[in-house]
Order: sequence, then structure tokens, then C-alpha cells
Amino acid sequence: MRKTLVSISLAAALMSGQAMADDATLQALQNAGIKLSTELADKVKAAEGEDLAEAIAAVVSALGDDAAAVQATVQAAAQAAPAQAAAIAAAAVKAAPAQAESIKTAAMTAAPAQSAQIESSVATAVAAATQTTTTNTNTNTTTKETTTVATGSIPSSSGGSGGGVSE
Repeated sequence: MRKTLVSISLAAALMSGQAMADDATLQALQNAGIKLSTELADKVKAAEGEDLAEAIAAVVSALGDDAAAVQATVQAAAQAAPAQAAAIAAAAVKAAPAQAESIKTAAMTAAPAQSAQIESSVATAVAAATQTTTTNTNTNTTTKETTTVATGSIPSSSGGSGGGVSE
């Protein structure tokens, strides 16, 4: 009975901790001045674990080319959920690959203890984005041309002097 109570208490604490972390992330974004639609705010608030990175990527995508807002978003989210900083940075880079360097800097500033993981995850995300772009631009550029030559009517020289000069 005692083990059951401890297990239930631990599970409840972990679940409420995650819920508070997502509330903290939403609050951090709002405190950073990031204007979120109700849909995006709900998505961030409802995100659990790895889903938080995808929710932040949705926010980054909605911000478009606003580099300052993207950087503030990543920094606020990584600061509120430092254990997810590498995943947040990678997802943000996938949403805005042109801003990869500023995203990496923002995440590393917010969660310096995660710098190595952030560096690695951003590099992987950039490589994936570059590979996808290259693949998409080269999709229909291969042209195959076939030439057929009939060899049955071409005479061959199988004898004689071979057209040499006679003396």
C-alpha cells in the first residue's frame, strides 16, 4: 500500500511538473512580448515533453521573417525548459533555416549547460534542411537520351590488305 501511494504521488508530481513547465514556457513567451494566437498559445500550453519543441517550431513558423521575435521566442522557451533546449533549437531551425545561427545563439544563451547538445542538434537540422533543399532543386533535372545504331548493315573489313598502299 505504501509503495502504491508513493508511486501515485510521484506520478502526479511528475505530471504536474510538466504541466507547470509548459505553463512556464507560455508565460515566458508572453513576457518576452511574443504575440500568440489563441491556437498557438493552447498548443504551447498543451505540449508535453518532446511536443514542446514542435509547438515552438509552430510559433517560429508563424513569426515568419521577424528575426528578433524568432530569437526572443527560442531564448524564452529554452530558458523556461532548459532540458528541451536542443530539441527546441533544432525544431526552430527546421521552421526557419535561414535564421539558424541566431536561433543557436539564443538557445545557447538561455541554456548554456546544454551548449554541446544545442550545437549538435542545430548542425544536424541545418544539414537536413540543406539536403532537403538540394534534393528538391535537383528532382527533375536528369534527362536520359538513348541513341540506337543498327550494326547489321555496316560493312566490316574482315580480309584483304586493309586498304594499304601496294608497291
